[in-house]
Amino acid sequence: MRPLKSLTLEAIVDLLATTFGTVDDPRASDQLSYSFHDTLMSGFAVMFFQHPRLWQFQRAMEKKRRRCNLQTIFGVRAVPSDTQMREILDGVKPEAIRSVLPQLWEKVRRAGWGGRFTTTLPSGAYQGTYYTVALDGSEYFRSTKIQCPHCLRQTDPQGRGHYSHKIVGATVVRAGCTPWKYSLNTRLKTPKSSMLRR
Repeated sequence: MRPLKSLTLEAIVDLLATTFGTVDDPRASDQLSYSFHDTLMSGFAVMFFQHPRLWQFQRAMEKKRRRCNLQTIFGVRAVPSDTQMREILDGVKPEAIRSVLPQLWEKVRRAGWGGRFTTTLPSGAYQGTYYTVALDGSEYFRSTKIQCPHCLRQTDPQGRGHYSHKIVGATVVRAGCTPWKYSLNTRLKTPKSSMLRR
């Protein structure tokens, strides 16, 4: 496939669908209302459309046009509600879908667009052309009552347990230029992560 054709929306959706098709579904087959493919593609669509209530938006489109964007663009047959989507996606291991980001980066690099992300150091011991990678940590869940096996646990001075989820994201950026960035990877920090042990 020619490099630019590999970066069309159709090619990216195909890559996602292929990757999502390999994810093991731990749910009992007799209890499936929504396939992993439909749920994962709907999760991607939330990011793509930047619409907080995707389900409502797509239902309105379906009533108006007899078809919704999730069916035509992403091949989704059944759209889960926001709550159903969150519950299903909570069971997906990130490692199963993490491989998509480096594959997309390779397509960007092969198309010649990787050069937009390089930074050149003209002199000194480290002179040369480099990709600049920014690391960013974020906490996206915290509770004193709700927990799962992947939660990090911290105890406050009063002895109460606090449960949280944190991630570290790696993003290729172009130094001195705000618009150019590409997420390379994200990693969920778990109790087994040596970086967070104290």
